[in-house]
Amino acid sequence: MIKKVGSSEISSQNISEALKSRLSDSIFDVIKHAQLCTKGSKFSDLIQVIKEGSNLDEKTQHFLVRTLDHIRLVIDGVDKIIEVFPEFREAKRNVLNHDALKFADPEISPYVEIAWRYKTKDVSKATEDQNNATLHHILHSEHHPEYWAADRNDVKINTDNRDEAGSVIDVSNMPPLAMVEMVADWYALVVEKNQNTIREWFEKVRDTRYNFSPDQLQLIEKFVGVFEPSKTSNYVFLGGTCNNSTWREELISKLKVSYFNPVVEDWTEECQKEEIRQRESCKYLLYVITPKMAGQYAIAESVDDSNKRPTKTVFCIIEVDDQVTFDQGQLKSLNQVGEMIKRNGGKFLRSLDDVASVLNEGEVR
Repeated sequence: MIKKVGSSEISSQNISEALKSRLSDSIFDVIKHAQLCTKGSKFSDLIQVIKEGSNLDEKTQHFLVRTLDHIRLVIDGVDKIIEVFPEFREAKRNVLNHDALKFADPEISPYVEIAWRYKTKDVSKATEDQNNATLHHILHSEHHPEYWAADRNDVKINTDNRDEAGSVIDVSNMPPLAMVEMVADWYALVVEKNQNTIREWFEKVRDTRYNFSPDQLQLIEKFVGVFEPSKTSNYVFLGGTCNNSTWREELISKLKVSYFNPVVEDWTEECQKEEIRQRESCKYLLYVITPKMAGQYAIAESVDDSNKRPTKTVFCIIEVDDQVTFDQGQLKSLNQVGEMIKRNGGKFLRSLDDVASVLNEGEVR
C-alpha cells in the first residue's frame, strides 16, 4: 500500500475493479504506483504506454492520460515552490499521492465522464453522480481548501456550474504544506487550460469562495509569486552595508530592473514593516558587504536567506569602499561566508559590475 500523510491513499484494494479489468496487469501496476513517479519522463513513458498499448475505450484512456499529466504538472509546481522556499520541502512527500482518490471508487467513473466533458466542451449541467464525486473529492483531499472547512456542512457544490463557488467557507485552518500543493494545483490547471493566470484565479476565489486568514493570504501570495511575480513587486532587494556607503547609488546606475532600497533618512516602524515585506516579495535578495560595514547583521541575514531561499540570495564582497579596505583576517572570513552561501545554492560575486550583469540578464539561477 502507498501511504500518504493525510486523508488520501491508494492501494490495490481500493482501485476500482472496473478499471483493473480493463487494463493489462503491467499497466494496472504502473497506474497503482503512479504517485511515486516523480520524474516527468516516467509519466511520459506511462502516458505513451496507455495511448499505444492498452485496450481502453476512448473516455477512460483520455481520463488516465489527462489525470497523470495533471499529477506531473502539480509535482513540477511543488518542486518550483520548494526550490524558492525549501522550508516547505515536506510538501514533496504529500504531493506524491496527488489526486489518488480519482483512481478509486466512488470517484473514478464520474471523473472519467467529467474529464470527457472538458475535452468535448460539454456545457450541459453536471450529473448528480458527477457533483457527488466532486464533493467527495474536495472533502477528502487535503490540497482542496474544502477539506479544512471550519464547518463541513457549509461546503456546497454549485449544481449549475461546478467550477463556480457553491458557498463561501472559512478555511483558516488550512496548513502551509497543504497550501503549497493547492497553489501547485492552480498552476497545473492554468497550464492545462492555457487561459487566465494563477493570480487571477486566486483573486477570483479569495473572499468569494474561501475565507483565508491574513497570514494565509500573505503566504499564498508568496507561493503565487514563484510563478507570477506581482506587478507591485520589485526585482531585487538592496541589502548590505549602509554607514554612508555609496555602493547602492553606483549599482542603481547600472541596473535595468526594479529595486527596493531600504536606506532612508528617518527609520520608523513603518519602514521596518516595508523592509520585511520587500524582502519577502522581491525576486532576488542582494547583500553587498563593504569595508564600511558597522555591524554584522547583514551577513547573518545573507546566510539565513541562503538557507531558507537559496535561489533568491546573491552575496557580494567589495574589497575597497571610498579608500577603506578590509584587513586580511576580515577578508578571509567574508570569503568563507561567500563560499558557504554558494554551497547553500546562492550566488557569490565580487564586483558591482558582476552583480548588475547577473541581475540584468536574469542569470541568478
